[in-house]
Amino acid sequence: MSDATGCTGTVTIATHGADGPGEVDVDNHGLHIAWSKAPLPRGTYVLVIGTRGVRTVAVESFGE
Repeated sequence: MSDATGCTGTVTIATHGADGPGEVDVDNHGLHIAWSKAPLPRGTYVLVIGTRGVRTVAVESFGE
C-alpha cells in the first residue's frame, strides 16, 4: 500500500480526539483507523496528515 499522507477522505466512524480513534474512508486507499487531535463527527471531510502504520492515519478536518 502506498502512503496516504496528503489524501482526503470522509469520517465513517467518529473520532474521539485523545480518547480514541475512529474510522475514515480515504479516497483511493480504502478504510483506515483514524486518529485526530480533536473529535470529528461522522461525515467530516478530512485530510490525512500522517500515517501511524499500515492501516492507521492521523487526520484533521479539511475544507470547511
